Amino acid sequence: MKRAIGLILVAAACIVAFLSVRGNLPFMPIYGHSMEPALQSGGLLMIKSINPEDIQVGDIIVYTIPPMVRSYYNYPPTIAHRVTKVNTVPSLSFRTQGDNTGEDPFTVRPDDIRGTVGSQIPYIGLPLLSSRASRASYSPLSRWRYWRYFSTATSWSAAAAGCTSVFFPLSSMKKSVPAAC
Repeated sequence: MKRAIGLILVAAACIVAFLSVRGNLPFMPIYGHSMEPALQSGGLLMIKSINPEDIQVGDIIVYTIPPMVRSYYNYPPTIAHRVTKVNTVPSLSFRTQGDNTGEDPFTVRPDDIRGTVGSQIPYIGLPLLSSRASRASYSPLSRWRYWRYFSTATSWSAAAAGCTSVFFPLSSMKKSVPAAC
């Protein structure tokens, strides 16, 4: 019975983590340093709903990024940035930027806005950040591959010495270098 309860709790935690990162819950983990010190990385951000017409310059809004824009600019599904400009012509839209980064290269539509920043709970978002599958640098497998690639003695050191055939493990192909061993 204890095992079943434990399994149910783990499954529920995984579902909450997935939905919070995808932007379907009224909270989200704070990822990155683009909004520090206003938003601390690793915290849990509570999202307050707001009417898009009430948003003003200087407000920090939470919004989802459409899939095509997200893949083109390599952005996460949901972000929180400060409004720098409110456009009313030809229709309502917003320009945003992080406090520590440049202006976002796209315009935010009212349909994409989830709300504004509510309260923050420090460090509670850290376990939820481990479920971010879109950032490969945080997965243990990608870290192992990176280490394996750069730690093989035959890759960079042999290439620097000018040996004839060097095997690069991640690309799974042989590369020829000048024969001067």
